[in-house]
Amino acid sequence: MERRAFNWLLLVLCFSFLVLAIDKLIAGETIYVKEDKATVREGPDETIYPRVDRVYYGDELEVIEVKDDWYKVKVVKSGKSGWIYKGLISKEKPKPKESAGQTLGRLLRGGSGSSTTSTAAASGLRPFDAKNYQGLKGDFKSVGYLEQLTQKITPQDVDNFLKEGGLK
Repeated sequence: MERRAFNWLLLVLCFSFLVLAIDKLIAGETIYVKEDKATVREGPDETIYPRVDRVYYGDELEVIEVKDDWYKVKVVKSGKSGWIYKGLISKEKPKPKESAGQTLGRLLRGGSGSSTTSTAAASGLRPFDAKNYQGLKGDFKSVGYLEQLTQKITPQDVDNFLKEGGLK
């Protein structure tokens, strides 16, 4: 009987050690935000814990702890710690998102968007017209400037703008 109790105790200790070892392997791992924006909270529940930080697509997070469907993380860029839901993160670094002009150009050509096709599409040219004008020297400086400007605006810039204007 004593031998059996000892075996159970040994089994429980080994299992506990294994669980702790697996948890430690996850801690310190870098994960990434896969949504446009997400909230890091004080605790592992979206309804009762307030926001600690806001994170954006591609932001790096360092795992501190895992509890059910929630990850306790440290936000690399701000240094703040909190909890984020597992559905908002990815273990692989997300690919950079393409600009609106690149998307339009890719859709018009059926492939990757070029700056000529992008500016033609943004100028209001139909797909047929855009193909005819591709490679020609047009004066699309204003459209090109606006396209470059929109690529520099981050979701965080929009969020700050809305807060400052009292719209959020």
